[in-house]
Amino acid sequence: MGASRAEGAGKLSNEPLRDADDEGVRGTCEDASLCKRFAVSIGYWQDPYIQHLVRLSKERKAPEINRGYFARVHGVSQLLKAFLRKTECNCQILTLGAGMDTTFWRLKDEDLPPSKYFEIDFPVIVTRKLHSIKFAVSIGYWQDPYIQHLVRLSKERKAPEINRGYFARVHGVSQLLKAFLRKTECNCQILTLGAGMDTTFWRLKDEDLPPSKYFEIDFPVIVTRKLHSIKFAVSIGYWQDPYIQHLVRLSKERKAPEINRGYFARVHGVRQLLKAFLRKTECNCQILTLGAGMDTTFWRLKDEDLPPSKYFEIDFPMIVRRKLHSIKEVWLWPEARAWWHSEPAPGGQQV
Repeated sequence: MGASRAEGAGKLSNEPLRDADDEGVRGTCEDASLCKRFAVSIGYWQDPYIQHLVRLSKERKAPEINRGYFARVHGVSQLLKAFLRKTECNCQILTLGAGMDTTFWRLKDEDLPPSKYFEIDFPVIVTRKLHSIKFAVSIGYWQDPYIQHLVRLSKERKAPEINRGYFARVHGVSQLLKAFLRKTECNCQILTLGAGMDTTFWRLKDEDLPPSKYFEIDFPVIVTRKLHSIKFAVSIGYWQDPYIQHLVRLSKERKAPEINRGYFARVHGVRQLLKAFLRKTECNCQILTLGAGMDTTFWRLKDEDLPPSKYFEIDFPMIVRRKLHSIKEVWLWPEARAWWHSEPAPGGQQV
């Protein structure tokens, strides 16, 4: 009994000493982070993420300090990238005393993410880092440019455990889906039950991994809310069309979800047929669009590197003139301009 009390007292008496030692170690995180932030700010190396984690100190650092941190960051980065290329990213990386390090995101930007990446540091530093990430999505537990159009940003700060939980869930499901799509070469169907405001479809599309068919099921009120949030279909991406804004004004009238879905089905279906035809003919073909109106298929096919040998559009002269006028001298698309001016119109006149 007496011995155990003595041991307990010894443990308690050592706690303040350990805390004092730890405080000195934690202080090195602050110093190193400020030095890196300053070096990045004056251009020693590129790091778009550190600004979100570390404030910029007003104190100017000596050139020797900047060069020292550059040598350290550059050297470790080169070793890591060589290791990742050698293992084809089938490896794990563990960073001890990670502090405000941003290596994970920088490797991800260079398409060199390891299979698993771990960071270890004092709980107070880890908590501070997670808080600085600002609700996970804003810097990149994961990238999702679409969710901002579907869900408002809450003013309530979420706990780090919640952020990590959602990251694990989204990242895990995303990895499984992408592995499945690559294995089936995208010849598959995906059904999401209780889809809510999920944006998986658009994120898969951005990575060139769209399944043959994608279904979402939820309560009608949620589906309706989601479709309304999409804001007239094109603005987020029933389909992407950066050109239509130059040809057609955005109506203030909100369209019904059924109309949006109908146009999506029509545009998507025609586009799939056209792309299949172009790939089969290796683009050595002609396309003629009757009643083209303000259609932007030509530019969208060109963006996907699938321009046909010749592309014709036919409509009433008034509509053709309006379309040409809307393009505003076509300087936004110089290649399309050159193409148009090189093609003779009926009667030998230039368009």
